[in-house]
Amino acid sequence: MTLMTATLEVPDTLTARTLPPFRDQLAALSAERSGRPIVLKGRPDLFSSGLGLSEVAGPEADASSALAALVDCLRVLQTHDGASIAVVEGMAAGGGLGLAAACDVVVAGRQARFALPELLLGLTPATIAPFVLGRIGAHRMRLMMLDGAARDAAWALENGLADHLEEAEDLARLIRRVTRTLARGEGQAIRAARAMTLPPGLGALLEAGAQDTLARLRTETVQARIAAFNDGGAPWA
Repeated sequence: MTLMTATLEVPDTLTARTLPPFRDQLAALSAERSGRPIVLKGRPDLFSSGLGLSEVAGPEADASSALAALVDCLRVLQTHDGASIAVVEGMAAGGGLGLAAACDVVVAGRQARFALPELLLGLTPATIAPFVLGRIGAHRMRLMMLDGAARDAAWALENGLADHLEEAEDLARLIRRVTRTLARGEGQAIRAARAMTLPPGLGALLEAGAQDTLARLRTETVQARIAAFNDGGAPWA
């Protein structure tokens, strides 16, 4: 039997331009109710850098449509009839890390990196927090937020942010093996089992997280830090 999977390319940056098409593709695949696994994959050097900061700097900027689309993507991943797999080969930061963490399984390449740099800009990873917390717990997430530093693939595997790490076998073979295993489960049962592990009121948590980010983006402090970052400076200087 031929193993049927669907692979989607994750946008390099999550913006009002890149997220809606990605969301629509993801929703269309989930609407098939086929139960086939969905694989989210980025470039070899970058899974996704998260929210596009060039679009949210300035008093007239509005990230509401981008954040709404991100919330939609996170919801679809939780209601898909079948497994979801994130393949992280390069950097996964901010909302990009959140998309990976929201998947059922994360496969990391040896050069994968994971970071939550939001606090450096005066933001918090509020929208993605339920999924990161579910994987690594409050203390480890707090440390990731406080220093903003990237963790390597070995750390991610040890602490629950990744579930498989490319070692002796090549990455493509590892992905095939993981996908083949996950495809054996019945789709609706997978969805029901996933729901058992989600926090109560997830939808409200996602909406509240997006609103928290929007409110912070409108403050002068955050706008100044983002502008400094976009100009190549250290936001905290």
